[in-house]
Amino acid sequence: MNAYRAALLMTCLVLLASSCSTTIPELDPLNHTSSHLDTGMFTRHVLMFNTRGAMLDPLSGHPQAHRVSTFTRYSKLQTDSPAFTAYIDNIIAGIREQKAIYGHVRILFFFHGGLNTRASALARAAHDIATARSDDESLYPIFVNWQTSAYGSYIDHLLWIKKGQDTGSKGPLLAPFQLGNDLVSSAADIPVANAVQFSDWWRALTPHPHESVVVANNCFESLDFRQGQTPEHSVASRLRSAATGVPTLILTKWWIAGVLSAAGSRAWSSMLYTSDRLFYSDAEMHHDHSENFAYEHPSLNGTGGLARFLDRLVSERVLDDRDDITLVAHSAGAVVANNIVGNFGEVLPIHTLVYMAPACTIDEVMPGGRIARFLGGDLHRQLYILALHEQAELNEKGYIDFTPRGSLLVWLDEFIQPKHSELRGVMLGRVRNLRTHAHLISCDLYRQIHITAFNDNPETHPAIEPQRHGEFGDLRYWSKTTWRPTLPGIEPLLTTTDPHAVNPHLP
Repeated sequence: MNAYRAALLMTCLVLLASSCSTTIPELDPLNHTSSHLDTGMFTRHVLMFNTRGAMLDPLSGHPQAHRVSTFTRYSKLQTDSPAFTAYIDNIIAGIREQKAIYGHVRILFFFHGGLNTRASALARAAHDIATARSDDESLYPIFVNWQTSAYGSYIDHLLWIKKGQDTGSKGPLLAPFQLGNDLVSSAADIPVANAVQFSDWWRALTPHPHESVVVANNCFESLDFRQGQTPEHSVASRLRSAATGVPTLILTKWWIAGVLSAAGSRAWSSMLYTSDRLFYSDAEMHHDHSENFAYEHPSLNGTGGLARFLDRLVSERVLDDRDDITLVAHSAGAVVANNIVGNFGEVLPIHTLVYMAPACTIDEVMPGGRIARFLGGDLHRQLYILALHEQAELNEKGYIDFTPRGSLLVWLDEFIQPKHSELRGVMLGRVRNLRTHAHLISCDLYRQIHITAFNDNPETHPAIEPQRHGEFGDLRYWSKTTWRPTLPGIEPLLTTTDPHAVNPHLP
């Protein structure tokens, strides 16, 4: 059996070597680094999946694949195929070689966020693999690339995914009705969406001192909650800033708010479906127990492509107590990381979560949430949350200011994320939500949670202090010094256990 797997691995490596002659524009950074990272090494650090959770060969893309945001030009590696096994064998071999050199291995998984095309995700992986390994040779980064582009997610919703279900061949027939429904819903949502948007816009225009106060439990320790400063602006300057958006408000913002509310929420739902497919196969999602979809290798943690890889790390005892896993997630990548925490947190040596503007709901850190259960008072496990300053979050401009102002997390809170209340459905990555929900975090976890909101400083470099939601990927997120930055202006927020100190109008 070992001889067979060795021969299979050699065959895979030969195929990978032959593919090096293929021109992949996304991998151009490999040719401009001093680390001599070749394409064979690249595949040891990248897991790539399509909208149905099928693993893809990142080197099989057509030279023009960077012009589209779909995955159709990449070869599938079915989970029951020798090619899939060989690809995973190659990554596991790399991890074991790293352990043989250093006696232990520090694995860092990176999960990119939403609105990322295949091109941008692969290009970032190519650049960051080389840079991270150059900074820390003992680090073993693994980049998980999955479908999150707005275009791809909406097309997936329009043609296939309806109300969380894959409609299969019926999907295209239903597409005209779905498109008509989205258009009508977008128009009907315009008044409500704009009313909610106006509420947050007014908060950006008239900030209040109580926004620097954290209402916390009467715990023995204070929550490590720090926020940067924002420049002093007069009311006149704030009004001038708001006035610059009036022309596009009249032309585009008012109706795009309706589109985000209706069509955006459905694209987001489709993307969440895609995140589940990384862990659960066709048989599990559709409960099709026919001969072609029988459970060949059932697993408590799912039988999707990413789950299969993580299960092998466990079943083959690739890692032990000397090793360490760090999960770094940007934006919607936190949704995938939370699934790993929930399914594998007790069987893999995961010790650190680094969430950069996480686009998951805040109830994950409340009692019963997956992050809260994972931390569980174990001081070896730490959560670092990096966020934008609240003013930067609210004032972010996108697409030449044609769209409603605010970061993706603001859009999710205002328009996109379905929620039944602000208690549990709001985004974990917004400092406003973290501040107002801090009292719902258990005192036992205070020493394990570290929250940093950067300064509101448009003059700074994004690789030092992000000012926009998409700039967190510019940070050296593999470096421990980035997880809790010590920068001028970032100070602990005032903590109080008296709600009247925040709102004196309470009875």
